[in-house]
Amino acid sequence: MSVMMWVQFAVSAALILYAGTYLTRYADRLCDALGLGKVWIGVVLLGFVTSLPEAGSSMVALLQLHAPDLAVGNMLGSNNFNLLLLVFLDLFYRKGAVTDLISCGRAQRVPAYFAIFLTSLVGMEIWMGQQRTLPAVLGIGWGSWAVCLGYIAGMRAVYQSNPGVCGSDRQECLAGSRNGLGGIYGGLFISGVVVVAAAVWLANTADQIAQVTGWGRTFVGSLFLAMATSLPEMVVTLSALKLGQMDLAIGNIFGSNMVNMFLLFVCDVFVRSGALLGMVSGSHLWTVVIGIVMTAVAFAGLRYKGKVTFFALGWDTWTLFVLYGLGMAVLYQLRS
Repeated sequence: MSVMMWVQFAVSAALILYAGTYLTRYADRLCDALGLGKVWIGVVLLGFVTSLPEAGSSMVALLQLHAPDLAVGNMLGSNNFNLLLLVFLDLFYRKGAVTDLISCGRAQRVPAYFAIFLTSLVGMEIWMGQQRTLPAVLGIGWGSWAVCLGYIAGMRAVYQSNPGVCGSDRQECLAGSRNGLGGIYGGLFISGVVVVAAAVWLANTADQIAQVTGWGRTFVGSLFLAMATSLPEMVVTLSALKLGQMDLAIGNIFGSNMVNMFLLFVCDVFVRSGALLGMVSGSHLWTVVIGIVMTAVAFAGLRYKGKVTFFALGWDTWTLFVLYGLGMAVLYQLRS
């Protein structure tokens, strides 16, 4: 196995981490400038921005490498790794169960519900694709269309649950920050370009690793590529803990997972040979199931307070850790 492949993988992942850090900082500054709700901005803006590496890597996997399993594995695996970030939060907090700090109001419930719903739609189409050739509407699978509509409905519901801090004074907020918006938009654009360029390099390297090691595109996409492209989410989540903005952290986790499912619809638009989710390996269903269960556990952890801890970690984060490890172990056995 070539050491250079792993060096390239590490360098491209480091570029994503570096540029993604600045990307999320500018996104948070835009949040403050526009006076938008922290949960809403975490779900919509930060969720979309931190999913740029997944988008770039998956598009390259589809259009250049013709590797749908690598693309879909990247998205689904990123969702599961994003939920694992709650474990990292607990490790850094060390004062009890970190999820006891996060409120569980409607603003937190809505993105969790929609993350489960959208992932379930993806799983249903993958399962049906194993049984028969799926019909496509305008070249796009029915499940992808349903995900698109569900994502739009989810964004509307999230905004209604957490409209923002300015309310009727939004124009005043905009006027107060207008002079700095140009720099924020410029920073978002430049750091976004670097993230996407690094993601292209990362996808190519991941495909080489899958072929040389024989681990398969599904496993490599769901583990290595997913972990690397989720580095910006890790930066945002740990930074939110440091700043005490836990609503922003949980909004980014659930929001990124919603965006990742929507990006599967975007990928399907560019696949003209039929429904994307109908042509991938059935082993992705295991990743879907683990993702849904992990989301349910994460939500339960937010809802129930005063949790018993083991070695300063809550029972919910221990469960998430075990589920993620189990998911990857089984996926390795099913690798394709």
